[in-house]
Amino acid sequence: MAIFASVNRIKNHVSIILKTISLIAGVLLFLFIFRDLDINSTYKLISHIGYLFVIVLSLYFIGSIADALAWKSLLESSTQSISFIRILLIHIAGESFYRFLPAGVVVGESVKVFLIRKHSTFLYPAIVSSLMMRKLLMGISQAFYIGTAVFFGVILSTAGQAHSLITIGTIISIALLVLFISIGYLLYKKNFAASVYNFLIMIPIASFQKKIALRQKDFISTDLVIQKALLTNRKKSGIAFSLFLFGWFTELAETYMILIALNTSISFADALMFEPIVSFLRSVVFFIPGGLGIMDFGYSASIQSISAHTAGTVAAAFIITKRAKELFWIIIGVSLTAILGKNGSGKTLFRVRPDILPNLS
Repeated sequence: MAIFASVNRIKNHVSIILKTISLIAGVLLFLFIFRDLDINSTYKLISHIGYLFVIVLSLYFIGSIADALAWKSLLESSTQSISFIRILLIHIAGESFYRFLPAGVVVGESVKVFLIRKHSTFLYPAIVSSLMMRKLLMGISQAFYIGTAVFFGVILSTAGQAHSLITIGTIISIALLVLFISIGYLLYKKNFAASVYNFLIMIPIASFQKKIALRQKDFISTDLVIQKALLTNRKKSGIAFSLFLFGWFTELAETYMILIALNTSISFADALMFEPIVSFLRSVVFFIPGGLGIMDFGYSASIQSISAHTAGTVAAAFIITKRAKELFWIIIGVSLTAILGKNGSGKTLFRVRPDILPNLS
């Protein structure tokens, strides 16, 4: 057991080191992008945005509404429901951690589980399974989003070299579809949560094993809820998929609105081609806060390959505006986490029939 504990400590140290290296690399790449920044020209461009920045913020909020509605449909059952406002606030709170913590997706999902449990009578299996279904459908919808956006971007574009992007978009779309459909198949055919339980219970730490053993029913129930959702809740899944797909396109609209606000010559067809691919890069490097450096490099390279002279200034102004939007929602999300984490017993935050207990079978 002492050897296992030592190995576990080493793995934790290695994980911290890798996350730190990734973060430093992202920061260095971010600084490299801005190495030749013309501060005065960039400031002038950004200063022209004005009230349009409110629209940029609103587009993210609209996407959050779609995401929260989708999650709500996946979480609720015939005996339980949660208010839309509450799940929207919890969604915004959890998502904020993705953007400023290394591997923030883990923290963000944990925050969502904690807050839903705190402010409703939903049990852990239902909450966890809804989040797993959410990730599955988001991945599939992202595949459709990338393929559709890049295809129409190429069709609408007048640039000859743009047609090479359709190959990239097609490859990414097919890869994502295969990946997430395979995950869905494994969740349906295999007892994924039970497998996780069997792995955790083998860890030779008595106190840890005792805590995990107390949660055995939750692991089994999670598998049952996921399998039931995949088998019977096809209508809910279809609605959630459509809402997630709409949410992806709000990101595209946000990007194009920033380009309009900066008075660039970049067309909607251009945005259709590069935004989905950059969003994919951000998803891949989830262990770097907000895709720092990688996402910025993607936007910078895309804008500079399309725009004429002053492309560097336009790219810098665009990235700063994007990051300012994210900073705004990070502050909102962290504030909501603090507020929701402290207050409320759940009595007035959800609607549930008191005579029926949650049915997880």
